Amino acid sequence: MKQSIWSFSKFTLLGLFVAVILVYTFGGWGCQQVEPEKEMKPWVGKWTFVEFADSTGVKSPGIGVYHYYDNGTFASQIITSTERPNLTANPSTPEDYKAAFDGYRAGFGAYSVNEEEGSLTYEYTSNLRPHRVVGEPTKVYFEVKDDIMTLNYKESGFILTLRRESENTSNK
Repeated sequence: MKQSIWSFSKFTLLGLFVAVILVYTFGGWGCQQVEPEKEMKPWVGKWTFVEFADSTGVKSPGIGVYHYYDNGTFASQIITSTERPNLTANPSTPEDYKAAFDGYRAGFGAYSVNEEEGSLTYEYTSNLRPHRVVGEPTKVYFEVKDDIMTLNYKESGFILTLRRESENTSNK
């Protein structure tokens, strides 16, 4: 019995169609698609607190962490004094509460960067400090050298020094 050329062609066309779909979907036979490299932003990552300097230049150690994500969000928590009151006294005094509150800073929100000026502008979503108005921009000057970043809060008169804990962190 004679086989029709059309049945062979249908089989060949179907196989060719499946092959094209597979190549298009998976990027080639056994080839892995390569994502373009993201630009490394030196401020992005997890930074641990090293020290705090006030407007008089007096430096003090503290503890804390800053996170800058590559999607333009940040979060920070720092204690600027290692001698923060314990508040376990019953009753604690208003002075104890004030000292505990004054030594703690925390906030989160969005940030933008002006690389030419060397500044970050924070837009707080929420924060512990009442002088940081939610939605009002706060400009901070920054400098990154190797694994050290300084944040200069010129309006408040203090400078923070941070050390990189990990490379770029993403939060998508």
